[in-house]
Amino acid sequence: MSKIALIGAGNMAGEIGKRLIRYGGINPKEIIATHYDTLKAQTFMRKTGIKVVLDNAYAAKNSKIIILCIRPQQVKDVIEEIAPVFPKEHAVLINIAVGVNLKWLSNKLQTNKVIHFHPTSLLMITQRWNPGISLWAFHPQMDRKLESKIRAIFEKSISEIWVVSEEEMPILIFITGNSPAYFTRIIKSFVLNTQNAICNDINVRNLYYAIMKAIYTGLILEQNEPDEIIKSIATRQGVTCAGLDFLEDKLQIDNAIKGLTGVTIKRIREISKEFQTGDD
Repeated sequence: MSKIALIGAGNMAGEIGKRLIRYGGINPKEIIATHYDTLKAQTFMRKTGIKVVLDNAYAAKNSKIIILCIRPQQVKDVIEEIAPVFPKEHAVLINIAVGVNLKWLSNKLQTNKVIHFHPTSLLMITQRWNPGISLWAFHPQMDRKLESKIRAIFEKSISEIWVVSEEEMPILIFITGNSPAYFTRIIKSFVLNTQNAICNDINVRNLYYAIMKAIYTGLILEQNEPDEIIKSIATRQGVTCAGLDFLEDKLQIDNAIKGLTGVTIKRIREISKEFQTGDD
């Protein structure tokens, strides 16, 4: 019997699997993954050292921790496939797909040993341990000692974990999962716009990276408030203030971010409607 099954041998499963081995000390032989495509399964095995099978039900039936590393649109079909053989007496199911209701999973599998784990999206861009905050919600009737034991495996392997309520998940997923891509897109725009205005060989990208490092130092290491940093840099009626006025008055930056937050959370809640139980 395997200790852990990764249902869906994609990129996220690969990152989780590699970290379970590298930082969690799990033997690769104790992990099994699944994929419907033979060639992709072989690629996954070559990159991770983890055995891959083509049968979701087999992997679930023969594992103690089953991790759904699939898209929300695939969850219903996979749950229907594994539910008849799910070893509910001893197994724990961990779902990483957004919007999938814990109560819905519990009803389908006839067990309260279900967890929603949202690993930090930053693990996709670095091999380091603890690249960002991961989120964790569990069924209210799940045994707390068992939940704590399982959570410790992922804290050791992947990152710091915040235990939150299922209701808090959407807004926190926006912050920990989605916003890094939005920040990076804004930085990209600064780099491209500035590079186009410079004729010589100055490496604008490295210049911006150095600036971001300094901002990290001020915000994180020295724990300055954002307003303090802005006030220190911007001179009254100076050039920086002109740009800040443009952000505030013309772009209405706060409203723009509020709208971005709303669009993201709305999409999560649209997905969750597909996984409601009758008593929700």
